[in-house]
Amino acid sequence: MLERTPRAQAPELPPSQRKIDLEDRPTLDQAVIEKEARRCANCGCVAVNASDLAPALVALGARIKTTKRTLKAEEFFASRPLKTTVLEPGELVTEVFIPAPKPGTRQGFLKFRLRNAIDFPIVSVASVIGVSNGRIGEASISLGAVAPVPVRALGVEEFLRGRAVDEETADGAGEVAVKNCHALARNGFKVQVVRALVRKALLALR
Repeated sequence: MLERTPRAQAPELPPSQRKIDLEDRPTLDQAVIEKEARRCANCGCVAVNASDLAPALVALGARIKTTKRTLKAEEFFASRPLKTTVLEPGELVTEVFIPAPKPGTRQGFLKFRLRNAIDFPIVSVASVIGVSNGRIGEASISLGAVAPVPVRALGVEEFLRGRAVDEETADGAGEVAVKNCHALARNGFKVQVVRALVRKALLALR
């Protein structure tokens, strides 16, 4: 079993020494900051992409133009050490192209969070779904905050094609969305949230 490195703690000033123009906790010295940075960079944790915009752009089929190239949104977001995109040093985003929705297309964004003061998503679902005569045509669904990058729910998209907009379809889509989920030790509850949000996104089409 690996021994955990303790987190750096900034000493808190006693009430008698606190002033309105000073922080209650003094700044850590440089040596402690460097040690904490190394601890954080090597902790082995698994972070999720907490962006609201990222899954929306993926679901919308957006293309992102940089100073060097043009990429699909789902190619733009990436999981690399100290990076969340494929941008290279000196490369900047210059434009974002979002295709116009086709007639009958419904767009939605759902986000589950614990409290309004902190708006990081626990799970989010962005959807772009075409409906004609009560039947689902093309669908694009992207899940946020479940992996280091936005995840296209390709299985759900295939499942929905040609189905009626009803409770049975919504329930089935939720089950397909979590079919291949691999929860970690302390985030198994996200599986239930994904199922519920996908179901809710489908029922909103009625």
